[in-house]
Amino acid sequence: RFNKLQVAIRALVAMIDFDEMDEAPGGRLYDLVIYGATGFTGALLVEHLDAMLSERRALPHKWAIAGRQVDKLKQLASRCKTDPEVIEAATDEQLADMADLCSVVISAAGPYCLCGASVIKACIEKRTHYIDVTGEIVWMRKMIDRYHEAAKEQGVMIVQSAGAMCAPNDINLYLLAKKLGPLKRFQEYGMSTGFQSGGTFLTGYKQYDGMMPSEFQEIHLSPFSLGGMRGKAAREADYEPGEAAQDESFPGIWKFPGHSNHCSVRLLRRSVQLFEEAAEEGLEYGKDIVVSCCDVTLDEKRAQRSVKGGNGPQDVKELIKFAMTMEAMATTAPKPGGGPPAASRQHAQSEVWAVAEGENGEWAHVHYTGPEGYEVTAMASVTAALVLLEESDAVNPKENGGVLTPAFALRGTRWIERLGLRPFGETQGRPMTFEVQEGKPPVEVLQQAVLQSDTAGASLMDAQRKGVIKPWAPPELYSRR
Repeated sequence: RFNKLQVAIRALVAMIDFDEMDEAPGGRLYDLVIYGATGFTGALLVEHLDAMLSERRALPHKWAIAGRQVDKLKQLASRCKTDPEVIEAATDEQLADMADLCSVVISAAGPYCLCGASVIKACIEKRTHYIDVTGEIVWMRKMIDRYHEAAKEQGVMIVQSAGAMCAPNDINLYLLAKKLGPLKRFQEYGMSTGFQSGGTFLTGYKQYDGMMPSEFQEIHLSPFSLGGMRGKAAREADYEPGEAAQDESFPGIWKFPGHSNHCSVRLLRRSVQLFEEAAEEGLEYGKDIVVSCCDVTLDEKRAQRSVKGGNGPQDVKELIKFAMTMEAMATTAPKPGGGPPAASRQHAQSEVWAVAEGENGEWAHVHYTGPEGYEVTAMASVTAALVLLEESDAVNPKENGGVLTPAFALRGTRWIERLGLRPFGETQGRPMTFEVQEGKPPVEVLQQAVLQSDTAGASLMDAQRKGVIKPWAPPELYSRR
């Protein structure tokens, strides 16, 4: 009898897929780890996740925070209500251990061009899903080339740029493709107000400082550097405008390249490609779609002044000059680890109007509104991580792995809906909302929205100059009692 029992147990054990159990939510020591938690953006991610898991109806999750500075990690963890554990992750071996211990990693440690690749490598090797908030085009292209097929084969979700720079834009395009079917054109009008952290400045400097001329010309400047080419060559409409222009559909509104447009428009084109490659799912973005993103103002002179900064360097000489200028500015710029405090963030917001025409000639638009950009980054990335954990059947990693965009990775889930359910952390601020409507927005409505944004932006800058609003402070979670 004993021998028969042993044989039965062995047969049962042989039927169990332990790899599948390990990869399932709850199958590892931690569900979620925030890597790079001690920086400004990382601390906001920690604050928001802690608030979400503290809700009475929240599903329980075991989580941890990770990075190089253990003392700061312990200090940060002690301020949380849900008791995250601390993981030291300063070496490649420790990064591999970190990835092995959890189901999802959110990486907030930048610049990604300096310290991001090893995290992705560890996550793919350990079959751990990954989310970041990057906006570094050259690095993103390198990760796609190096790891997309490996992640796809392993069934690992590597989700790039799930923060304020691209996530709302990616959602806008996704919603309008669902609304209208294949699109002829998609145009975004951004009118957000906000700040810059020390880490954001450092990332901007380092990505230009370390960029090879060939990478700059072949990747950074290419309108389809992340994929999504329509036809055999880029069209004139695919390139960023070299000057400010009055919008043809909305008179009096001046368009110019904004800070985040360079990255967001390229990520959207990657979404076009990813959905095209998954054509069996029935969502088509359009075989000849033109995707454009810009910031807007009613002030023609402001639009003209903003072109250079929005477009960035356009040739190798400008690249060198840009890097040297940012190096000189580094002595007076905010240091990494700090950014706009909560009281200042209350005076800022994010807003985008996205307008699309379908191949059938019909029009629709999305009006997106949300809080200040760093809060958007925390909300979008943390909620995305919880969706990977809690809606794994809808995500279906085994069939959908790869280096992906947020909208493609999280299609068919409640990610967008969940973003509208609560504001950042424990604040009483704005949630992220996406209102889809038929037709174009009325001209006077869009003009009024731009006027309000212009007025709010001018007031914010004036208050900073007068010292009424502080643009920089250490993360407040460290001082919470």
